Formats: sequence, C-alpha cells, structure tokens
Amino acid sequence: MTEHSSTPWRVGKNDGAVVCDDETLGPSDPMGREYYGGRVVCESAMPKNAEFITRACNAHDELRAACEAALQYLVSTTNPNSVAAQVQLHNAIALAEPEEN
Repeated sequence: MTEHSSTPWRVGKNDGAVVCDDETLGPSDPMGREYYGGRVVCESAMPKNAEFITRACNAHDELRAACEAALQYLVSTTNPNSVAAQVQLHNAIALAEPEEN
C-alpha cells in the first residue's frame, strides 16, 4: 500500500493548496510552510476542489470502517432487501482500496 501524508488535512492559506502537519515527511521549506500554512499535500487545486479533497481524505478511514461494519451486519441478516445495500457497500469499500500495480 502506498503511504500518504497523515491526516487531518486542511485547505491552506494560499493558491488552493491542501496542507497537513505531518512531521514524518522529513525536512520542509519554512518559507513554503509559512506561505501555504502547512506542509503541501496538493498544490494549485481549485478552491472548491481543495475543500472536497480535504473533506474526503479526512473522512476516508471512518467512512470505510462504517461501510465494513454495515456490510458485516447486513450479511448476517436474512432480509432479502439488504442485497442491494450489500452490493453498494462492497463497491464503496473496493473504491477506497488502493489500486494494485
């Protein structure tokens, strides 16, 4: 699995950047941190996209865990109406997995 900058991410101060405070990334440029408001994860995104990227990435782990818990529950039920929800949850979990190279 490819590692990514740890969350939480947030919209930076300038230029539609998405930033974090991940100190495991090694040295960073202090002037860049001051300009962007943190360590740059993504630069030059449209402001609405930067907000969306931030919300999606910050919610990813919790939403994936909720999908897995809901799927486990639905698999254990005998309600035939749960099949469509099971498929949707399974598909959502698959989309959250990193692609294999």
